[in-house]
Amino acid sequence: MALDFSTYMSGSVLTKVDRAAMAHGLEVRPPILDNEMIDWAFSLPARFKVRGETTKYIFKMAARGHVPDDIIDRPKKGFGIPIAAWLRRPLRDRIGDIFASSPVWDTGLVDKTLFTQWRDDHWENKVDRSKPLWSLLVLDRWLRGTTAGP
Repeated sequence: MALDFSTYMSGSVLTKVDRAAMAHGLEVRPPILDNEMIDWAFSLPARFKVRGETTKYIFKMAARGHVPDDIIDRPKKGFGIPIAAWLRRPLRDRIGDIFASSPVWDTGLVDKTLFTQWRDDHWENKVDRSKPLWSLLVLDRWLRGTTAGP
């Protein structure tokens, strides 16, 4: 809990929430992160936090009757961004440009034939190849930035 609080929460989750909120002019104040609430949660014995495979046990028990059970009992969801969809639509031309001409292909580190198949599979919605395609896009941007002239 302490590790999540000091690393993952501040370095990832809260940063993303803050940026998304600011982009839309919203003020976000997560009530469960109130100082007194955090101090209280850290003081609780583990048996109140985890029971069997149920995490956030006491929190879920307190929410029952106030929040629908299907929300309380649903699997955990992260703050994923829709990269797969972006690569099929708004970033499609950028991916196309990489396949037309990119310093990536000159490195010899990446198999263009394989990536072409992955691109086609992804665009045709056969297989989600968003991770390698996103990595390709990032590598292309980085190489163009490092090889760009003055």
